[in-house]
Parts: sequence; C-alpha cells; structure tokens
Amino acid sequence: MSEIRNEVITQLLDKFKLLHLYPGKRDYFTYIMVIVCSILRCVQWIFAAKLIATNTGSVVTMTIGAKSIAVNFQATKIMALLHENDLVYLLNNMDKFWHSDEAETVYKYCKLFLRIFTQSVFFTYIAILLVPIFILKILPFNGDYPVFPYSFWIFSFMQLFQFTYDVCIVLCVDCFFLCVSFFVYMQFKILNERFAKLGFDHEILYSEAKICVKYHKFLLRYTEKFSHMYSQALLAQYCITSISVCIEIFVFTKQEFSQMPASILYVLSLILQLSLYCFPADLVSEEALNVSEAIINSNWYNYPKFSKIYVQNILQRSHKRVKFSAGGLVVLDKVAFTMIFKWSLSLYTLMRDIEKIVE
Repeated sequence: MSEIRNEVITQLLDKFKLLHLYPGKRDYFTYIMVIVCSILRCVQWIFAAKLIATNTGSVVTMTIGAKSIAVNFQATKIMALLHENDLVYLLNNMDKFWHSDEAETVYKYCKLFLRIFTQSVFFTYIAILLVPIFILKILPFNGDYPVFPYSFWIFSFMQLFQFTYDVCIVLCVDCFFLCVSFFVYMQFKILNERFAKLGFDHEILYSEAKICVKYHKFLLRYTEKFSHMYSQALLAQYCITSISVCIEIFVFTKQEFSQMPASILYVLSLILQLSLYCFPADLVSEEALNVSEAIINSNWYNYPKFSKIYVQNILQRSHKRVKFSAGGLVVLDKVAFTMIFKWSLSLYTLMRDIEKIVE
C-alpha cells in the first residue's frame, strides 16, 4: 500500500475509532450511543409531528416541522457503517490495489479534501446549531415543545448532544464513500491502461491477460460490496436532500433576515453532500464501462486463441453497468444529481399551491 493512501485510510479509521465504530472493535459504548441518540431523535420527531398536527392551517409552520423531521433523518446513514462484514472486506482488500503515479496524485487530493471537508462541516455545524442556541436564543430544530423553567436549555442540550453525534456519523460516512470511490475509479483506470499496453508476445500476453481477468473480477466484486454497503445510506441522502432543499426554499421566503444565512449554508451543504455521492459514483461507473473500449482498442482479435478466451470473458462482464443504487430505487449519477433540483422545485410549487388554497 502506498504511504499516501495509508495516511488517507488512517484518517478515515481515526474517525471510526472516535465513534467506537471501528469494525471488529465495537463495544457497549457504540450501542448505548446509537440507542440514546435514536431515542432523542424520536422525541424530536414526536414534537415536530405535534407542531404539524396543531398548525394544519399554517403551511409555513407545518413546513418548519417537516424540516425538523427531515434533518433528523441524516443519521440514518449510520446504516452504511453497520454493514460490518462489507466494511471489513473493503478495508482488508485495499492492499490488493495496483499502484501508479497518477493514483498517488489522486490520493494526495483525497487527503487534502478530507481536511477541507472536515473544516467545512465544522463551520456548518456552528452556523446551524451553535449560533441559533447561544446567539439567537432559538431552538435549531422546531417542534411543539412544552414550556417550563429551563425548558429552552434542556431541549437545546438534547438537540446539541444528538446532532453532534449525527454530524460525526455523517462526516465518517461521507468521507469514506468519497475516498473509496476515487480509489476504485483509479483501479479501473489503471486496469484500462494495462489493457492498452498489452503486446503480442504469446507467453507475456497469456500471463498478463490472466492477471487482468482475475483483477477485473476482484474490482467488480469490490464495487458490488461497496454499493451494497451504501445502498440505504444513498437512499436516505437522496430523499433528505430532495425534501430539505424544497423546504428551505419555501421557508427562506418567509423567515427573518437573521435566519437566512443558516438556511443558505444548510442548503449548500446538502447539495455538496449529494454531489459527493453522485459524481464519484458516476466516475466509477463510466470508468468501469471503459474496460470494454480499452480491450477493443488493444486489437484483441489478433491474440492467440488461449488469450482470447480470457479477453472475451472480461468483455462479457464489462457490458454489465457498475452502478450505485439508492435502495434499488434511484441510480446515483450525474443525471440523478440534476433531477434533484427538478423534484425540489416541483415540491416547492406544490407547497405554494397548497398555501394559496389554505389562505
């Protein structure tokens, strides 16, 4: 394993250790935190649902309650990390990745991005959670909360505790997906370059073709495990972004100026999050499809018969598209990313129509 890739993986694993989610080393603290935060999340859902139920005549208030429910679904992405067998497989088989100078450059960018993304999440956390509580003196996530002495600070602490844990989970899940996606993308690219350099020496050609077939099988299995691990998390991210962007656009036109920066930052963070899934997933899919093109350009039909068998084997498998499915409902790619805006604007138009009818 290259030193830079090793550093990137170490940074990722340090985040897992922080949450006690390191595969094979999870303890009672892990499950206690998951259970406690799930209970706090359910409490907030109940109060948000109560806010919606008691304000059916106000579309704005109902929308704010729906926003609180949607935001608290972010932590459902922990489902990706609970696929422990898939996670262990992905980590243990990174040693099999091939090396290239271009891959080293990509690993450097991954390392840089991890630092930048972590810092941006930290500033978003301050804007969304700490500024409303300690400066504006309002709860970040609204609900029909009971009023009693110190109720504001009690519910603020509850949201602060639960959302801090959720942010750490989201950070782990997002960073891991991005880095592994680029790792896999580079491996398909190296494989394609290796096909393009195949010569016509019979002995070398036979051994090279055999190695490439075996490695192609490994990459397809690795990507399948990776996609399976993130299936539910991708669906959660896609649904949350669709609903939340629509809600934020609608609420943005109704709220006070002091709350607008937090809304804008939250929408941008959601769009950035979704782009971190859609574009890397699309890169992996496209590069995997390029395997067949690389083989065809290598004049494989002039190879000896025993080498053609291996090449034809890869050609048959490479026509099957490598895809990242969001719960089997949506395929994450560039098209899915652009569709999110269409869905959000459609929902926004629907909400405006409902508001006019209610008024």
